[in-house]
Amino acid sequence: MSFVVAVVGATGAVGREMVRTLEQRRFPVKRLVALASKRSAGQTLAFGTGEVRVEELTPRSFDGVQIALFSAGASVAREFGPIAAAAARWSSTTPAPGAWTRTSRWSCPR
Repeated sequence: MSFVVAVVGATGAVGREMVRTLEQRRFPVKRLVALASKRSAGQTLAFGTGEVRVEELTPRSFDGVQIALFSAGASVAREFGPIAAAAARWSSTTPAPGAWTRTSRWSCPR
């Protein structure tokens, strides 16, 4: 089984590390959706044996996404976190004071 994974804030330091970690840990990624601001859209990130083009983050960015990982500011997490949680099977945000942080529809096995 492999997953469609979105990384919000993919061009930032933590977002790039998330992408690297997915690759290094050989996480089963069917397709990586690299999301960032309009300013960063169009950049490319190395992933696997190729490159992934960074897309501008919009409410429709999570269509077809199964896992959404956030590494963006509090305002981005507040605006897009609930949208991702409604669309994706799993979503997680990095802690940002006062931001929306919730793991959606997933419980960690003990």
